[in-house]
Amino acid sequence: MVRWWWSRAADEPAAAPKPTVPPAAAPAAASATPRVTRDRITAWFDSQGYVFFTDAQGELGGLWRSNVFSFVLGGVDEHILQVRGQWHRLVTIDRIEEILEICNAWNTERLWPKCYVKVRDDGQISVVAEVSTEVEHGADDAQLGTALLCGLSAASLFFSSLDERYPDPASLPPAVAG
Repeated sequence: MVRWWWSRAADEPAAAPKPTVPPAAAPAAASATPRVTRDRITAWFDSQGYVFFTDAQGELGGLWRSNVFSFVLGGVDEHILQVRGQWHRLVTIDRIEEILEICNAWNTERLWPKCYVKVRDDGQISVVAEVSTEVEHGADDAQLGTALLCGLSAASLFFSSLDERYPDPASLPPAVAG
């Protein structure tokens, strides 16, 4: 008689599964992870000593390294935390191809932030970087801080690379700038 590795003889029929009765549906336990709210974001800003503002629509914002950032809870249930920054300078439309190449190269080589341009009504280009984080199931204080710092630091890194590539002419000596 051939034996299988779990010790059932080859000619023995497999036992029929025993019927199981599903356990009574238990009420869902309340999540121990707190929901991400504007109040928790502002509390984190306060704990870090950051200066921020609330605009007329209730969105949070601030200046980091001269770049304007917004902190938005999006989606129907506000389950997406988005940290979005805008580079502190505008770019002429004549440079759109090179700026798009820089954004595309960054997006290809790095996970964060997502970088793109917006063409304004006056024909100038705004360069934007953003990091979005799913917070549907909440986030503890450490997780919230990590998500906010990730958005701020990743976008700031991208903006610093733009500052290096396009130095502010006013910061250079006249002979170099002219």
